[in-house]
Amino acid sequence: MIAGGDHDTSEQRIIDLAEVMSPPRLIAAREIGVQYSIADRGEELFILTNADAAIDFKDRHRAAGRA
Repeated sequence: MIAGGDHDTSEQRIIDLAEVMSPPRLIAAREIGVQYSIADRGEELFILTNADAAIDFKDRHRAAGRA
């Protein structure tokens, strides 16, 4: 995982270790006021975000191959 951000935004990319020569995949583009973090749990990515005005962040998950 490659993470970057500041006080108002974040951006993360993941590298598929089975295809290390592929470029890192962007999880979500930076959006002013939106922060997120990810956790890889094998078949799923868990995404914790404050998108949609979530006050204490909310959990989203999706199939890891569909980042």
